[in-house]
Amino acid sequence: MRNISLVFISLLLINILRPINLTESCEEKQQVEFRCRPCDKLIFQSLRDAPCRNCDSLKKYWELYSMDENGFKIRRITNNLYWEHQPDISPNGDKIVFAIHYNPVRSTEETDPGWEIAIMDIDGTNLTRLTNNDKLDACPHWNHDGTKIVYVSDTSGNLSCLDIYTMDSNGENITRLTNADIGEFYADPSFSFSNEESKILYIYSEGYTDNWDIYMMNEDGSNKQLVLSTNSRYLAYHDPMFSPDDNMIVFSAKLNEDGNHGIPVYKIFTMEINGSNITQVTDNDDESDVLPQYSPDGDKIAYFTWSWDGIGFERKIRIINIDGTRERILSTFSPEEMPSWYPRDTRKTNVYEEKKIEKTRFHTNEKLKYRKISSIWSWKEGNIFPVDISKLKNMEYTFFADSSKLLIISWNSERKTNQIKNICIKMNIY
Repeated sequence: MRNISLVFISLLLINILRPINLTESCEEKQQVEFRCRPCDKLIFQSLRDAPCRNCDSLKKYWELYSMDENGFKIRRITNNLYWEHQPDISPNGDKIVFAIHYNPVRSTEETDPGWEIAIMDIDGTNLTRLTNNDKLDACPHWNHDGTKIVYVSDTSGNLSCLDIYTMDSNGENITRLTNADIGEFYADPSFSFSNEESKILYIYSEGYTDNWDIYMMNEDGSNKQLVLSTNSRYLAYHDPMFSPDDNMIVFSAKLNEDGNHGIPVYKIFTMEINGSNITQVTDNDDESDVLPQYSPDGDKIAYFTWSWDGIGFERKIRIINIDGTRERILSTFSPEEMPSWYPRDTRKTNVYEEKKIEKTRFHTNEKLKYRKISSIWSWKEGNIFPVDISKLKNMEYTFFADSSKLLIISWNSERKTNQIKNICIKMNIY
């Protein structure tokens, strides 16, 4: 027994099985979601296509790109003279929200006025501006179902304070969650992933001290709670984000104010949501590791690193296992930064069934155990839900692939009630 991805198995089947036809007893019903994992992907920002001799307008050429978790299959998403920054992909994989500066110049900084929140389609089309003011709007993140966006705004102007806001995904119903006085700063907000009551992680600093602590609050701004405070070892915290199951938090912590060539040294840590069991993930060295984010399966963390290469500062994207092993650099170019994971691949499938079934929405874990019987791959375990479908999880699943590159999944129930029997599911393989 060993684990292998569903799509890998299906591709093997295309080559070893002859075409098959659905039985006439199968009746097409409706589309449902099928989640699989051919390979996790990242979105990030890069200057790889910036003109080499146009330094005065270099920041106009920060563009968004995607790549797989191995650093391959790089694809350019945007192509304009704006500065797209801090991208985050919606849970259904259809939209990207990000901060944008429409007229960046060489002196433009991340904390300057003029930054707005915008969204666009996943392919870079249909750019839509959601905020429009003379202040700073930045750090956007989606909630669990893609209906709301949380972000930071310079409420009073001149960067004298920062507040956290939410708005609907179309830019309406802007709601202020914090009420900062001059010298108070709320920043780096991100939603939990749960379908239950949403939480928001954020950092807070008072009195221009730069001592950022980690807090958590409800999505309406109530019940603000301190999670982790700074001390002599951890001088500041940034970019806290939940794990996919909301049981853990990943964040960056400043350990040294003046590291290699004057850059503060940050490292990546994880902890439980109550602030206990703090674990350092990245090594102690002169590199500064920032902006961490769990992969969709919770097994890896993506981030980017500032490091001195003897001439200047390199900024490259890396991923590492959550236990601190197998750190690898994905970027072949510098500077590249602000990595964020794509959600797991979502495919629409057609459901065929012999008996009526009320619910057809389901999810299958990509790490299914299998065994081979003749030329048929039979899967014995899986996470199938909701409840009426989950009752099938201890029964036999059979996967076929026909010549038209359709993955056909069928299983049989021999339950005496015959409530569910001989269900077939057909999925396109891309």
